[in-house]
Amino acid sequence: SYRGYFVKPLPTAEELTDLFDVRKVLEVHAVRRGAANPGISRFVEMERLLYEMGGPNLEPEFREYRGFSIQDQRFHEALLGLAKSQALLDSWRVLNVHGQAARYFRTVGLVDVQRSVSEHAAILGALVAGDTKAAVKAVVDHIDAGLRRSLDGLVSIAAERNPEPVS
Repeated sequence: SYRGYFVKPLPTAEELTDLFDVRKVLEVHAVRRGAANPGISRFVEMERLLYEMGGPNLEPEFREYRGFSIQDQRFHEALLGLAKSQALLDSWRVLNVHGQAARYFRTVGLVDVQRSVSEHAAILGALVAGDTKAAVKAVVDHIDAGLRRSLDGLVSIAAERNPEPVS
């Protein structure tokens, strides 16, 4: 007893919503706190990651998911890094594990890659422009869109597991 491993079920819609709400609190706080730190050079890494995430060779296939996922995580870590708070970054990393697992196991696939890259570009553009209000809005919009995509994935999974009876 109390040894070995267990598999946690995929989060419910309510659990996903809670995860994304907490993520929103952390990332919005990071943007607001990081806006006080001057200097455009801190965005160079985010720009590189954005290019790699949505570069011209990205194909919307499952085999490409791992690379996209890694770049997505690094982009958000760089965003949180603007706040210069290790506790904030550590909290986000713990939370992100659950969100990544949910996104990985949904069956919707990578149809959201280009949309996600566009959302990241909006965040970065607002930050570079020094528009904190627009950056916060872009972060909120991106997280809300990610939640909708994840919830759509849960609906797809539920429909596959419980198909409607044929009459």
